[in-house]
Amino acid sequence: MGQEIGLMTQAHQRPGPTPSPGPPFLPASAVNGLSVDPVTGAIVLGQNIGQAGDPAQLLSDREIPTMGHILKLLGTGPLIVTQNNRANTGELLQVDNGVVFENGFGGVIALPVGNSQPTMQATANSAMIRGNNASITVGQQDIVFNLSGVGNADFLAFGGVLNMRLAQNGHLLIGSAVDNGLKLQVNGGISQNQAAFLIHAVTALTNGAAASLGTLTNAPAAGDPTKWIPIDDAGVTRFIPAW
Repeated sequence: MGQEIGLMTQAHQRPGPTPSPGPPFLPASAVNGLSVDPVTGAIVLGQNIGQAGDPAQLLSDREIPTMGHILKLLGTGPLIVTQNNRANTGELLQVDNGVVFENGFGGVIALPVGNSQPTMQATANSAMIRGNNASITVGQQDIVFNLSGVGNADFLAFGGVLNMRLAQNGHLLIGSAVDNGLKLQVNGGISQNQAAFLIHAVTALTNGAAASLGTLTNAPAAGDPTKWIPIDDAGVTRFIPAW
């Protein structure tokens, strides 16, 4: 009895080239934050700086729910939030309008120790931190308010009432916006809790002594002063009589 041997052949076809990305990744119609790189043809996040037609433009506002870090950027350049293309000026974060931290539970901007560049800078309007227990924390560096050419730094109380103003000329105004020309101006009472001296003068006070005979006939009470109030006159303790 003969045996028949059958052979099965299978054809292998080499896959053709990968087709170009179709919609919505066409260079002029992405509108979803992605675009086609004009050099490599790869689908990329965003687009080249200044690319004509803005192919990666979003049609409307977007939100990205996440359980981890919202955004982590690795690189040497800054994060620029702007309505128009602008040059890198060296800051880590560049903002052309307002920056608002509105947490409700304590928004914080932390400046790293040894930082030599402003970590946040608002170039057109203002940077705002708003929220319960909002704070600015600096490691071992000074907080610098640069008022050169931009006006005053106002600290507002609840309801938008001016509480304190650091004027551009270096004057500090508390409780008033009217600058009377003095370095420290307070509209209201001042309290101090040091018993040893009422005030300290780092430069010796001018001696106003003259040759006239002084009289005292209108004291608030008869007899000796009830207290001699000490003042520090550049290291010399002097006393002011008081009843």
